[in-house]
Amino acid sequence: MGGVRLDLPGGLQHLLELIGDLARDVSADPDGPSHKGRQGRLDYLEERGAIDAAIETLARAWTQYEVYRAAQTD
Repeated sequence: MGGVRLDLPGGLQHLLELIGDLARDVSADPDGPSHKGRQGRLDYLEERGAIDAAIETLARAWTQYEVYRAAQTD
């Protein structure tokens, strides 16, 4: 894994690395989901036989994204 390593607690750093890995893999696929929302992206991973950890990572990342978005509108 390359890139910048932030000074974050271990669990958070690991989650960010997993999200980055997942994002790179999906963005490299010309048939990857675009603007399909949470379920569309989960379906995409499942249809391609993604490992459980990838699906769980997307679900966790999306939940954190929703929390962030909700905080921005408050």
